[in-house]
Amino acid sequence: MNDKNSLMQGLSTEAAQKRLERFGLNELKLNGPRGIFRIITGALREPMVLLLIGIGVIYILIGETEEVFSLLTFLILILGITIYQENKTERTLQVLKELSSPRAVVYRDGKQHRIPGQEVVPEDIVIISEGDRVPADIWLIDGGPLTVDESILSGESAPVEKSITKMVFSGTLVLRGQALGRVFKTGQATELGKIGLSLGQEKDGSSPLQKLTRRIVTKLSVVVGILTSILIFFHWYSTKNLLEGILTGLTLAMAILPNELPAVLLIFLAAGAWRISSRNVLTRKIPAIEALGSITCLCVDKTGTLTENKMVLRKLWTEMGSYEVRDDLQVFPEEFHELMEFGILASPKESFDPMEQSIQQKGQKLLSQTEHLHPRWSLSKEYRMTTDLLAVSYAWKVKDHLTFAVGAKGALEAIIDLCHLQPNEAEEINHEMIRMASSGLRVIAVARAHSTELPEHQHDLDFTFVGLMGFEDPLRFDAKDAVLECQRAGIKVMMITGDHPETARSIARQVGLSRPELTLSGSEIEKLNDEELKERLKETHIYCRMKPLDKLRIVSLLKSSMEVVAMTGDGVNDAPALREAQIGIAMGKRGTDVAREASSVVLLDDSFSSIVAGIKIGRRIFDNLQSAFSYLLAIHIPITVLTVVPVLLKLPPILLPVHIAFLHLIIEPASTTLFEALPESPDVMKRAPRQRIRLMERIEVIHSLMAGFAISILTMGIHLFNQKNGLDPKDVRGITFATLIFSNLFLIFIQKTHIGLGESRKHYLFLTFGTIALLAAMFYVPVLRNLFRVNVLHTSDILPSILVSLLAGLLLVLIRRSKFLAG
Repeated sequence: MNDKNSLMQGLSTEAAQKRLERFGLNELKLNGPRGIFRIITGALREPMVLLLIGIGVIYILIGETEEVFSLLTFLILILGITIYQENKTERTLQVLKELSSPRAVVYRDGKQHRIPGQEVVPEDIVIISEGDRVPADIWLIDGGPLTVDESILSGESAPVEKSITKMVFSGTLVLRGQALGRVFKTGQATELGKIGLSLGQEKDGSSPLQKLTRRIVTKLSVVVGILTSILIFFHWYSTKNLLEGILTGLTLAMAILPNELPAVLLIFLAAGAWRISSRNVLTRKIPAIEALGSITCLCVDKTGTLTENKMVLRKLWTEMGSYEVRDDLQVFPEEFHELMEFGILASPKESFDPMEQSIQQKGQKLLSQTEHLHPRWSLSKEYRMTTDLLAVSYAWKVKDHLTFAVGAKGALEAIIDLCHLQPNEAEEINHEMIRMASSGLRVIAVARAHSTELPEHQHDLDFTFVGLMGFEDPLRFDAKDAVLECQRAGIKVMMITGDHPETARSIARQVGLSRPELTLSGSEIEKLNDEELKERLKETHIYCRMKPLDKLRIVSLLKSSMEVVAMTGDGVNDAPALREAQIGIAMGKRGTDVAREASSVVLLDDSFSSIVAGIKIGRRIFDNLQSAFSYLLAIHIPITVLTVVPVLLKLPPILLPVHIAFLHLIIEPASTTLFEALPESPDVMKRAPRQRIRLMERIEVIHSLMAGFAISILTMGIHLFNQKNGLDPKDVRGITFATLIFSNLFLIFIQKTHIGLGESRKHYLFLTFGTIALLAAMFYVPVLRNLFRVNVLHTSDILPSILVSLLAGLLLVLIRRSKFLAG
């Protein structure tokens, strides 16, 4: 047998680093990130790129070689922007994927460290606990036994018992028990790696908004195809020139096709996931970003989410009186020795549970000079908590005796049941428990038993009631403000806990939950049918003595009531409710791997305020998406009008493919980088959650259409005015195009002013100066001037263009303000 103290030294940091360099990361390299070649080939299949290639082919056929070179230049620029954006998004998603990899608790340099599963190396000493995914192939060397689900390897659903000297395999799931193990193999060398399975890899799910976007783009593509065909036929019928007709039709397709929408949505969601991760909220599934901003009901644990999960033993009570446990330890009264003794015996010697850690630490100090500590007693049997009996018992072999000492602890009603107390005997105990719970303490009861043999069930032991222990779990400093912010935002916050109703009410009052006097317990819920429970869910915010199946039922009923539900959880039993909720939120510090895998979001700091930060960013993302979509709709209208109207009026074309390609160099970064960087609106957490999934609200569509047609009328007006006055066609085109460009910059600015420039200021200034520089090059560099078929833009030409653009800007401001009047 290995010496446990030496095992717990583990590897040194230096030795672990050398092994990591030698053996590589502990991962299965089956579905790695997209390389640059795949990104480029994907970009080449973009509709805008294909249209530019098609137009280039037509220019070659009609002998316009200069146009081919210009389009080639723009093709490279557009490809460059697309590849840059996709590569940036891919890197963001890969970093998030690495952050969300399973964690492992290892001993390094004699201390416990929680590290990414990827960094586990051979010879690491790993702690394996209930609910963990085994990070590598590991020999068990201490503790146990473990119950393990190996179905991912064997296909057999029946769990397998594992004891010391047995091996547990990478990717399998620990259902019960805790053990210490030494890593044997990692990565591709594991049994999982050999058979080529990829743990936890899911098909890439799309959010409702992504699905809606695809449907809209598909329908619009059909419409664009029909309109393009009609325009080609009309042009061919009028001019008898088929190639020019096809060229005009493809130009129209470039003008109308909303190919930016899917890219904008993906970039916003990926960037949003990265932003949220900086607030200690890790998004495991990108579509969850969209749902975060839509949450209407937030179901949270008390312990560790609203409170600090620092269980400090504060009060002891027996039938002989009560004792306040202070930090400055005084003489510990004899009448409380037995309670402390069996509190320790009712807990494992090594535990991750804060309450059990507090019992052990305080007990060792309080009983240090007494005979009530038993370091040499060995654990013989553990009776686990069940959904029917909320108590645990540990049976210890009494040294040099043939008897077992058993300590039990748990909910008072469970201990009363174990001790078979009569109602009159339990009454005083229950009153004291309520007094302690009303002061915010979490109260557990302790019982003792002695037996010469150990039955299968703890209920068959002859227990005697010993006393009560009260623990203080302070509120997180930011919990109250976070709860109030959620409630102001129209989000119903529901606290779900295993605590006694009085403890739950006390915490609810402290944290500011609505109607803290109304509670529902698990036993009360069992007596209600679904319709009755739905009605109670509307007004009740506090749920206590809850079991895992109760949580699942609540989530299901809330969803059936059209609520968007977020649920927090940390244990194996929480997984069904986490999976059922639209947003499952797992705890990053104290949560099990099973809970994390069932969730879509992980709180790295287990803090309720981090959930609120995530909701705020989710709402900001949706607001900014609306602004981006509104801008895209508005700017595509004048581009389409300036492409179609000249053909219908049998006038020379205003916009050629090269002009539309130029516009896309502005539109794409504006609709992604610039709008994504907009800060949240001041009232983002003062509005009710949105109820329906829409790309844009109806009022936003109306104002975008108004803005688009306002720009169209003014730009088309200045074009017709200059043409009527006999200006050279190249001058007319140049002035009209400049007016469109300036109007576009005003449109972006006006679209942003209702939110404020914020951190996007630099993006807007860069875009503005870059656009003006490109525009100047177009007019004053001879080669570009010829390619764009314009003349030098004189001061006398620039002034009308800017004035008309300012007029467009004024109209856009009036339109934007009318939105607030409408709201």
